[in-house]
Amino acid sequence: MTQWICDAEEKIRFCLAIDAVLDERESSFQKIKVVNSTLFGKVLLLDEVIMVTERDEFIYREMMTHIPTCLHDNPRSVLVIGGGDCGILTELTKHDCLEKITMCEIDEEVVNVSCEYFSSLTAGLSDPRVELVFADGADYVRSLPAGSHDIVIVDSTDAYSSTDASNAGPGLVLFHKEFYQGVSNVLKENGIMVAQTQSAWTYAHILNRIRSDITAVFPHTKVYTASIPTYLLSFWTWTLASKSSFSTSEMAIERLNKINTSLRYLTPQLMTSCFHLPKFLHEQIAANI
Repeated sequence: MTQWICDAEEKIRFCLAIDAVLDERESSFQKIKVVNSTLFGKVLLLDEVIMVTERDEFIYREMMTHIPTCLHDNPRSVLVIGGGDCGILTELTKHDCLEKITMCEIDEEVVNVSCEYFSSLTAGLSDPRVELVFADGADYVRSLPAGSHDIVIVDSTDAYSSTDASNAGPGLVLFHKEFYQGVSNVLKENGIMVAQTQSAWTYAHILNRIRSDITAVFPHTKVYTASIPTYLLSFWTWTLASKSSFSTSEMAIERLNKINTSLRYLTPQLMTSCFHLPKFLHEQIAANI
């Protein structure tokens, strides 16, 4: 009899056939599970929500890592908030221009599980530029000196655990205006923040709420998208934010080309096209700015 895991919400679910449950444990913060799926390889779930699959995880980490790192004119220091599977951190180590990569993750057990089952994602932990901090991301940002980072990547879990925006998810604290204000404070004047801002289909009203808080702090923002098969309804968004304007330049393409052979999804063409939104999403964002 086929076993299934289902990333289920109020009125929608996405299911994968699995061969085995490889690990299941409780940390101080959440339930952590690793399963082996028939089509997508090993899968990491946090509180029964799919976070990583071996087959398609490269889409998320490449889009979240290299867009801001390539668009920044001179990145030296990057802070990752969340990202316990270490995929973003490892992707950042491909950039020789970076001098310091700090990851602040609240749950050390997620890193431990990832080291055991997803070694390709955690390979960057051995890079001497990397520093791991286990703490609450919002508290850690408040403790940092002003203007200390070029890029902040907010790789959080979801803001809300269902399509009901009143139902708070585990990462809600990282989706508030006060948090974005703290991020703005630690960024240099030309610094860039990127945050995952959930699905354009499932969470349209939530994306509007998040963008409202981001635009209240940062004068320059851009939404970009990619399709990730194992995320609910697959059409995912990220939001770039900065105190200064940013645009794709020859320097950005040159920086991407330096690491191009190690990438599986992002291309120079996508560096531009991912910001070209479908009409419904463009109109939705324009109506809520």
